[in-house]
Amino acid sequence: MTARLLGEGYTRPWLGTEDDRLTAIAICLRLGWQPLLYAGDMERRWRDIFARLGRAFSLASCVRA
Repeated sequence: MTARLLGEGYTRPWLGTEDDRLTAIAICLRLGWQPLLYAGDMERRWRDIFARLGRAFSLASCVRA
C-alpha cells in the first residue's frame, strides 16, 4: 500500500490510530512508518508508546509537522 501511494505521487502519506492499539502500532513501525510529531504532547505520547512496546525511542526516527 505504501509503495502504491508513493507511486501515485503522494509524498507524505500518513496513518492514524489510537495510543492503546499497540499491536497495530508495532506493525506500522515494523513496516517503516514513522511517528508524526504534530502537537506539543506528541513526543511524550510516543515515548510512552515505545516504552510499552519495549522499544527505544529516538527523536531522529520521527517526522515533525
